[in-house]
Amino acid sequence: MVTLKRVDEPFRAEYTGWAKKLGIVETPIVDMSFLSQNPQMRILAKDESAQVTGSYKSIPALAILLQSIKSHGITPIVDASSGNYAVAMAYFAPKMRFNDITLFIPEKFAESFSNYLRDKGINPNSIKVFSKGIQNSDDARTEAAIYAQNHPETRLLDQYASLLNPESHYNFTAGEIISQLGIAHAPTHFISCIGSGGALIGVGTRLKDEYKTKVIGIQLTKKTIPGATRDLSNQLTLPGICSDLKSNIDSLMDINTDEVLAFEKMMLLNPDHPLSSYGGSSFVNVYAAYQLSKEIEGTGTILTVIPGMRRENEQH
Repeated sequence: MVTLKRVDEPFRAEYTGWAKKLGIVETPIVDMSFLSQNPQMRILAKDESAQVTGSYKSIPALAILLQSIKSHGITPIVDASSGNYAVAMAYFAPKMRFNDITLFIPEKFAESFSNYLRDKGINPNSIKVFSKGIQNSDDARTEAAIYAQNHPETRLLDQYASLLNPESHYNFTAGEIISQLGIAHAPTHFISCIGSGGALIGVGTRLKDEYKTKVIGIQLTKKTIPGATRDLSNQLTLPGICSDLKSNIDSLMDINTDEVLAFEKMMLLNPDHPLSSYGGSSFVNVYAAYQLSKEIEGTGTILTVIPGMRRENEQH
């Protein structure tokens, strides 16, 4: 079981200062109860698409970079991502005075990532990016570890093993949710895809501590949606923070991937529909909340999260 704690006040103050400088904002909780199949069950979603880098990966990226500075100073850094975390690293690290940054990302994300660097005015020569032959986040993580081993002057941050990944969500994402909802609107259920495990474990654990919320992880029948899937049976590739995932959550919910994609396609037929601008793991989470509302009897509130990135970039 991953044990999480409140960050100390000096770290919180430094994080808050950097967050303000870098443009991390408080994001809204959106009422999506129009999707609920139980008239007594509300559906709410924390919408992180408004973050400065377009996703909630801004939060662990900043925390991991800040801790690296505090522990090791400004050093060459290496990490892996299947999308949004790499975007946050590329945006934040140069602004925090890192000048030797190496990122490993899937090949299918390379063009989108290059376009992001160009659009944000980030010098592509300031960041070394490796993608050739990399199919997914597991491949990226493996290659990053090999690179760091062969380049001892670098420091492997490894978001997938860093306790700050879930702990940042425990302190900052969930802390914000609690301040926004209070006791009156306490969620009875929190549901999220697994991905790197950070948000599911971090937000879920804090809500469980605060409200005794039931925490549910999403298992897709097909591992085809980036940022939404994680093979819990493969111990060789399982991130350290997910190694005992079932001890941190109440249950796993199987969601049919084909049904998700069909539902998404139906929503896209109406460009004015509130869900038409979402895709990827964001849409998986919303769809799973919709399905969960069919199964729960009585009164309550289902909370999920929109990880971020609208349809123009669905990677995580």
